[in-house]
Amino acid sequence: MVRMIGGPSALIEALADRIGFANIRVSAKAVEVSEQGKQHTRVLLSTGELLPAQRVIIAVPLRVAATSLRLPWASRALISAMRATPTWMSTHAKAVALYNRPFWRDAGLSGKIASRLGPLVEVHDHSGIDGTPAALFGFVGWPPEQRVSDPEGLKKAILGQLSACFGNEAAHPLELIIQDWATKPDIMTKQDLSQPTDHPEVGPAVLRQSHLEGRVRFAVSEGSHVSPGLIEGALAIGEQVALHLIDEASHGWGT
Repeated sequence: MVRMIGGPSALIEALADRIGFANIRVSAKAVEVSEQGKQHTRVLLSTGELLPAQRVIIAVPLRVAATSLRLPWASRALISAMRATPTWMSTHAKAVALYNRPFWRDAGLSGKIASRLGPLVEVHDHSGIDGTPAALFGFVGWPPEQRVSDPEGLKKAILGQLSACFGNEAAHPLELIIQDWATKPDIMTKQDLSQPTDHPEVGPAVLRQSHLEGRVRFAVSEGSHVSPGLIEGALAIGEQVALHLIDEASHGWGT
Protein backbone atom coordinates (compact mmCIF):
# COMPACT_ATOMS: atom_id res chain seq x y z
CA MET A 1 0.00 0.00 0.00
CA VAL A 2 1.21 3.49 -0.86
CA ARG A 3 -0.08 7.01 -0.28
CA MET A 4 0.17 10.00 -2.56
CA ILE A 5 1.41 13.27 -1.08
CA GLY A 6 -1.57 15.58 -1.20
CA GLY A 7 -3.97 12.67 -1.60
CA PRO A 8 -5.87 11.65 -4.76
CA SER A 9 -6.92 15.28 -5.23
CA ALA A 10 -3.28 16.09 -6.05
CA LEU A 11 -3.54 13.74 -9.04
CA ILE A 12 -6.83 15.33 -10.12
CA GLU A 13 -5.40 18.85 -9.82
CA ALA A 14 -2.33 17.92 -11.88
CA LEU A 15 -4.51 16.49 -14.64
CA ALA A 16 -6.83 19.49 -14.55
CA ASP A 17 -3.87 21.84 -14.98
CA ARG A 18 -2.80 19.97 -18.11
CA ILE A 19 -6.33 19.88 -19.54
CA GLY A 20 -6.98 23.56 -18.87
CA PHE A 21 -9.96 24.95 -16.99
CA ALA A 22 -11.56 26.27 -20.19
CA ASN A 23 -11.91 22.67 -21.34
CA ILE A 24 -13.57 21.44 -18.14
CA ARG A 25 -17.28 21.57 -17.35
CA VAL A 26 -18.42 21.46 -13.72
CA SER A 27 -21.94 21.20 -12.29
CA ALA A 28 -23.06 19.97 -15.70
CA LYS A 29 -24.19 16.36 -15.81
CA ALA A 30 -23.85 14.42 -19.04
CA VAL A 31 -27.30 13.14 -20.00
CA GLU A 32 -26.67 11.53 -23.41
CA VAL A 33 -23.85 10.12 -25.51
CA SER A 34 -24.93 9.63 -29.12
CA GLU A 35 -23.65 9.31 -32.66
CA GLN A 36 -22.90 12.33 -34.81
CA GLY A 37 -22.53 11.04 -38.32
CA LYS A 38 -20.39 7.99 -39.01
CA GLN A 39 -17.13 9.22 -37.51
CA HIS A 40 -17.93 11.32 -34.43
CA THR A 41 -19.93 11.28 -31.24
CA ARG A 42 -21.53 14.01 -29.19
CA VAL A 43 -22.22 14.50 -25.51
CA LEU A 44 -25.31 16.37 -24.36
CA LEU A 45 -25.02 18.11 -20.98
CA SER A 46 -27.84 18.96 -18.58
CA THR A 47 -27.14 22.63 -19.31
CA GLY A 48 -28.13 22.05 -22.94
CA GLU A 49 -24.58 22.34 -24.23
CA LEU A 50 -23.73 19.84 -26.96
CA LEU A 51 -20.09 18.76 -27.16
CA PRO A 52 -18.79 17.05 -30.33
CA ALA A 53 -15.98 14.54 -29.83
CA GLN A 54 -13.85 12.09 -31.77
CA ARG A 55 -13.68 9.82 -28.74
CA VAL A 56 -15.67 9.60 -25.50
CA ILE A 57 -14.55 7.94 -22.26
CA ILE A 58 -17.33 7.21 -19.77
CA ALA A 59 -15.92 7.12 -16.23
CA VAL A 60 -19.01 7.15 -13.98
CA PRO A 61 -20.30 4.08 -12.10
CA LEU A 62 -21.71 1.58 -14.59
CA ARG A 63 -25.09 1.28 -12.90
CA VAL A 64 -25.43 5.07 -12.76
CA ALA A 65 -24.57 5.33 -16.46
CA ALA A 66 -27.10 2.60 -17.31
CA THR A 67 -29.91 4.34 -15.43
CA SER A 68 -29.24 8.06 -15.95
CA LEU A 69 -27.29 8.37 -19.21
CA ARG A 70 -29.03 7.90 -22.56
CA LEU A 71 -26.97 5.55 -24.71
CA PRO A 72 -29.13 4.87 -27.79
CA TRP A 73 -26.37 2.81 -29.45
CA ALA A 74 -25.80 0.46 -26.51
CA SER A 75 -26.69 -3.20 -26.96
CA ARG A 76 -28.90 -5.10 -24.53
CA ALA A 77 -25.87 -7.17 -23.51
CA LEU A 78 -23.91 -4.05 -22.60
CA ILE A 79 -26.73 -2.44 -20.61
CA SER A 80 -27.40 -5.74 -18.84
CA ALA A 81 -23.73 -6.05 -17.86
CA MET A 82 -23.67 -2.46 -16.61
CA ARG A 83 -26.77 -2.97 -14.47
CA ALA A 84 -25.37 -6.22 -13.06
CA THR A 85 -22.13 -4.59 -11.90
CA PRO A 86 -22.37 -3.33 -8.29
CA THR A 87 -20.66 -0.05 -7.44
CA TRP A 88 -18.20 -1.02 -4.72
CA MET A 89 -18.75 0.79 -1.42
CA SER A 90 -21.58 2.91 -2.84
CA THR A 91 -23.66 2.13 0.26
CA HIS A 92 -20.87 2.92 2.70
CA ALA A 93 -19.90 6.07 4.58
CA LYS A 94 -16.57 7.52 5.63
CA ALA A 95 -15.79 9.83 8.55
CA VAL A 96 -12.82 12.20 8.90
CA ALA A 97 -11.92 13.98 12.15
CA LEU A 98 -9.56 16.96 11.82
CA TYR A 99 -7.30 18.13 14.67
CA ASN A 100 -4.66 20.75 15.37
CA ARG A 101 -1.97 18.08 15.57
CA PRO A 102 -1.64 14.27 15.47
CA PHE A 103 -1.64 14.00 19.29
CA TRP A 104 -2.04 10.21 19.26
CA ARG A 105 1.52 9.91 17.97
CA ASP A 106 2.80 11.49 21.21
CA ALA A 107 1.55 8.40 23.03
CA GLY A 108 3.18 6.09 20.48
CA LEU A 109 -0.15 5.18 18.89
CA SER A 110 -0.49 4.43 15.18
CA GLY A 111 -3.96 5.88 14.79
CA LYS A 112 -5.30 2.53 13.62
CA ILE A 113 -8.45 0.85 14.94
CA ALA A 114 -10.12 -2.43 13.97
CA SER A 115 -13.49 -2.79 15.68
CA ARG A 116 -16.44 -5.15 15.75
CA LEU A 117 -18.41 -2.73 17.92
CA GLY A 118 -18.05 0.49 15.94
CA PRO A 119 -19.53 2.73 14.89
CA LEU A 120 -16.25 2.92 12.93
CA VAL A 121 -15.14 -0.56 11.94
CA GLU A 122 -11.77 0.65 10.68
CA VAL A 123 -9.72 3.79 11.45
CA HIS A 124 -6.39 5.05 10.07
CA ASP A 125 -4.05 7.99 10.55
CA HIS A 126 -4.94 10.23 7.61
CA SER A 127 -2.54 13.08 8.38
CA GLY A 128 -0.41 14.86 5.82
CA ILE A 129 3.22 13.95 5.31
CA ASP A 130 4.38 16.48 7.93
CA GLY A 131 1.42 15.89 10.26
CA THR A 132 -0.56 18.76 8.72
CA PRO A 133 -3.45 18.50 8.42
CA ALA A 134 -3.81 16.11 11.34
CA ALA A 135 -6.65 13.69 10.73
CA LEU A 136 -8.15 10.33 11.55
CA PHE A 137 -10.47 8.67 9.08
CA GLY A 138 -12.63 5.60 9.35
CA PHE A 139 -15.31 3.59 7.61
CA VAL A 140 -18.73 3.64 9.25
CA GLY A 141 -20.26 0.31 10.20
CA TRP A 142 -23.83 1.52 10.66
CA PRO A 143 -26.15 0.57 7.77
CA PRO A 144 -27.45 3.36 5.48
CA GLU A 145 -30.93 3.55 7.02
CA GLN A 146 -29.50 3.94 10.54
CA ARG A 147 -27.08 6.66 9.40
CA VAL A 148 -29.87 8.65 7.75
CA SER A 149 -32.30 8.30 10.65
CA ASP A 150 -29.85 9.39 13.37
CA PRO A 151 -27.04 11.60 11.98
CA GLU A 152 -26.38 13.35 15.30
CA GLY A 153 -26.32 10.06 17.14
CA LEU A 154 -23.74 8.80 14.66
CA LYS A 155 -21.46 11.78 15.26
CA LYS A 156 -21.75 11.37 19.03
CA ALA A 157 -20.96 7.65 18.78
CA ILE A 158 -17.93 8.28 16.55
CA LEU A 159 -16.45 10.84 18.94
CA GLY A 160 -17.10 8.50 21.85
CA GLN A 161 -15.25 5.68 20.11
CA LEU A 162 -12.26 7.88 19.16
CA SER A 163 -12.10 9.21 22.71
CA ALA A 164 -12.15 5.71 24.17
CA CYS A 165 -9.28 4.65 21.92
CA PHE A 166 -7.10 7.76 21.80
CA GLY A 167 -8.02 9.81 24.86
CA ASN A 168 -10.23 12.79 25.62
CA GLU A 169 -8.48 15.06 23.08
CA ALA A 170 -9.95 12.92 20.30
CA ALA A 171 -13.47 13.92 21.39
CA HIS A 172 -12.86 17.55 20.37
CA PRO A 173 -11.89 17.72 16.69
CA LEU A 174 -11.76 20.95 14.76
CA GLU A 175 -14.26 19.35 12.43
CA LEU A 176 -15.94 15.99 11.94
CA ILE A 177 -16.89 15.28 8.34
CA ILE A 178 -19.11 12.36 7.33
CA GLN A 179 -19.36 11.52 3.64
CA ASP A 180 -22.28 9.16 3.05
CA TRP A 181 -22.07 7.72 -0.45
CA ALA A 182 -25.47 6.04 -0.07
CA THR A 183 -27.11 9.48 -0.28
CA LYS A 184 -25.34 10.44 -3.52
CA PRO A 185 -27.37 9.56 -6.66
CA ASP A 186 -24.30 10.17 -8.83
CA ILE A 187 -22.63 7.24 -7.05
CA MET A 188 -25.36 4.97 -5.74
CA THR A 189 -28.50 3.48 -7.33
CA LYS A 190 -31.55 1.88 -5.71
CA GLN A 191 -30.26 -1.44 -7.00
CA ASP A 192 -27.08 -1.02 -4.94
CA LEU A 193 -29.16 -0.44 -1.80
CA SER A 194 -31.37 -3.46 -2.39
CA GLN A 195 -28.60 -5.99 -3.02
CA PRO A 196 -25.73 -7.40 -0.94
CA THR A 197 -22.55 -5.30 -0.90
CA ASP A 198 -20.20 -8.05 -2.04
CA HIS A 199 -16.96 -6.99 -3.67
CA PRO A 200 -17.42 -6.99 -7.47
CA GLU A 201 -15.74 -9.72 -9.45
CA VAL A 202 -14.10 -9.13 -12.82
CA GLY A 203 -16.95 -8.26 -15.17
CA PRO A 204 -17.58 -9.49 -18.71
CA ALA A 205 -15.32 -8.39 -21.56
CA VAL A 206 -18.03 -6.16 -23.06
CA LEU A 207 -17.28 -3.62 -20.30
CA ARG A 208 -13.69 -3.28 -21.53
CA GLN A 209 -14.41 -3.30 -25.24
CA SER A 210 -14.78 -0.24 -27.43
CA HIS A 211 -18.18 0.72 -28.82
CA LEU A 212 -19.45 2.74 -31.78
CA GLU A 213 -16.53 1.50 -33.89
CA GLY A 214 -13.99 2.49 -31.24
CA ARG A 215 -15.42 5.92 -30.46
CA VAL A 216 -16.73 5.11 -26.96
CA ARG A 217 -14.99 3.31 -24.11
CA PHE A 218 -15.63 2.83 -20.41
CA ALA A 219 -12.90 3.59 -17.86
CA VAL A 220 -14.44 2.88 -14.48
CA SER A 221 -12.94 0.87 -11.65
CA GLU A 222 -15.69 -1.76 -11.50
CA GLY A 223 -15.03 -2.64 -15.14
CA SER A 224 -11.31 -3.25 -14.64
CA HIS A 225 -9.78 -6.71 -14.98
CA VAL A 226 -7.40 -5.77 -12.14
CA SER A 227 -8.73 -4.97 -8.63
CA PRO A 228 -12.27 -4.06 -9.77
CA GLY A 229 -13.89 -1.50 -7.49
CA LEU A 230 -10.63 -0.28 -5.96
CA ILE A 231 -8.41 2.71 -6.73
CA GLU A 232 -5.88 0.35 -8.30
CA GLY A 233 -8.61 -0.85 -10.65
CA ALA A 234 -9.46 2.72 -11.64
CA LEU A 235 -5.81 3.50 -12.39
CA ALA A 236 -5.35 0.24 -14.31
CA ILE A 237 -8.34 0.65 -16.62
CA GLY A 238 -7.65 4.37 -17.01
CA GLU A 239 -4.14 3.60 -18.21
CA GLN A 240 -5.39 0.84 -20.49
CA VAL A 241 -7.96 3.11 -22.18
CA ALA A 242 -5.48 5.99 -22.43
CA LEU A 243 -2.91 3.79 -24.18
CA HIS A 244 -5.55 2.60 -26.65
CA LEU A 245 -6.53 6.17 -27.48
CA ILE A 246 -2.93 7.34 -27.79
CA ASP A 247 -2.23 4.48 -30.20
CA GLU A 248 -5.35 5.25 -32.23
CA ALA A 249 -4.54 8.96 -32.33
CA SER A 250 -1.05 8.23 -33.63
CA HIS A 251 -2.67 6.39 -36.54
CA GLY A 252 -5.12 9.17 -37.31
CA TRP A 253 -8.00 7.69 -35.31
CA GLY A 254 -8.35 5.04 -37.98
CA THR A 255 -10.30 7.41 -40.27
